[in-house]
Amino acid sequence: MQPNKWLSPLGWLYGAIMEIRNARYDRQSPPPYRAAIPVISVGNISAGGTGKTPFAEWLIDMLIQAGKRPAYLSRGYGRNTRGFFWVNGNSSVQEVGDEALQVATKFSQITVAVCESRTEGLKRLEEHGQIDLVILDDAFQHRKVARDLDLIMIDANRLPIHDRVIPAGYLRERIAGILRADAIVVNKVQNPSDVLNIQNQLSGFEKPMAFTRPSLSQLFPVSGASPIQISDLKTQPVGLFAGLGNNEAFFQQISAFDLSVEIKQGFADHHPYTESDIKALLSQSEINWITTEKDYQRLKSQPWFEKFSEHSIWYAPMKLEFLTGKQTIWELVSQLFS
Repeated sequence: MQPNKWLSPLGWLYGAIMEIRNARYDRQSPPPYRAAIPVISVGNISAGGTGKTPFAEWLIDMLIQAGKRPAYLSRGYGRNTRGFFWVNGNSSVQEVGDEALQVATKFSQITVAVCESRTEGLKRLEEHGQIDLVILDDAFQHRKVARDLDLIMIDANRLPIHDRVIPAGYLRERIAGILRADAIVVNKVQNPSDVLNIQNQLSGFEKPMAFTRPSLSQLFPVSGASPIQISDLKTQPVGLFAGLGNNEAFFQQISAFDLSVEIKQGFADHHPYTESDIKALLSQSEINWITTEKDYQRLKSQPWFEKFSEHSIWYAPMKLEFLTGKQTIWELVSQLFS
């Protein structure tokens, strides 16, 4: 979707409301809740998928390797519940949401929780103890809690300087909000040669920057069998489906492997899959269906999905490849413990 100039008046109004709100928080009125342990926010200034979850997973992995005990706190977007819930690999997506479930499944050794109130969630985590810091998911605009490090993700293909405020575009607030961030992570960089140009376009914000791109290599069958390389399906027909903030980005990433993609089916972000959805996909053709790891979290929680486990349905875990700035981000994180 391109920015819509006809909706600019509504975007201006929304941006003004957010600016007034931010000014109130800048005055610390009311003062934000400050946890007794460090808090890192991983957020963005734009709506839609920018890669926050893979980046949070990278952070968690780095912290574990450094001997730290991170916790992950999400709002639990898309769940059917309210309030505070602990999350583990056996939780249901209906109860805790797909992002928190994905993190808890990958990192069973850390504490994961969901709560729409970041303040309440932090207090519960502090009471739990045995935690060295908390990673807040999608909290850049949620300023009722103080954070020690504010990191924002930006889509390289949708730079905020070329965008408009919702509903005219994707921006959640005016781009001046970027000045609150401690560092910028530009994701989905198509070519390393693009880094300098993007860096120059964002240089006015005078923030440390890192540049990353999604990395996909393996496919895991929903049957639980051994994974394969994506390139192993080159000689077979493939279909893609996803319910993300930016489905097209996922479709392009898979298509880059020169697969014979016959069908692309996009759903709304955090789409609650039904049995009819999967039956409709499987009825279209005898092909290999590939989806995202986040979509798989929503599917595996459905009691009816087990009957489809022997079909050719695969999910692709996504990691981030750093092009530049990895050490810059890690040094900012490390300072929280110095």
